[in-house]
Amino acid sequence: SVSLNEGLVTIGRYAFNGCSFTEITIPDTVTSIGDSAFSSCAKLERVTVPDSVTTMGTYVFSTCSALEEVTLSRNLTAIGGSTFRNCKALRSIVIPDSVTAIGEFAFDGCNALAEGVLPNGVTVIERGTFTNCWALAEIDLPDALTTIKNAAFSTCKALTEIVIPDTVT
Repeated sequence: SVSLNEGLVTIGRYAFNGCSFTEITIPDTVTSIGDSAFSSCAKLERVTVPDSVTTMGTYVFSTCSALEEVTLSRNLTAIGGSTFRNCKALRSIVIPDSVTAIGEFAFDGCNALAEGVLPNGVTVIERGTFTNCWALAEIDLPDALTTIKNAAFSTCKALTEIVIPDTVT
């Protein structure tokens, strides 16, 4: 496992790309995590993003194929595009109420993701957000949702029923 030092404010782009640790401790002084910071860390199993983090880039945890547990910051405002793409072991995730935007293909290829709850502030489900989430059997859509873009739930084989709010145009 890896523990980052207190006082660190930003984790830069590609900082730990391809590393082989199983767990990382991010200090509560970090406020932002850059693009692909932990992508392709194939052995990373669990991570807690502290509440101090308000922004994360794209592809942050993409292709972390062993990633099972993620705890996101309660102050995170957005989940970038392809952030969890191809995290094949990720079974569930709690997206905090502070999140108002989820980028394209954010959960694409999360084959084990079985359920999801989108916070009330999310008004758009972007293109391909849950594509190839084969185990996704249950998803709660927010009442404020207005748009579901192309291929948002493409090849979600276990998803047999979905309730689309009246607000979707």
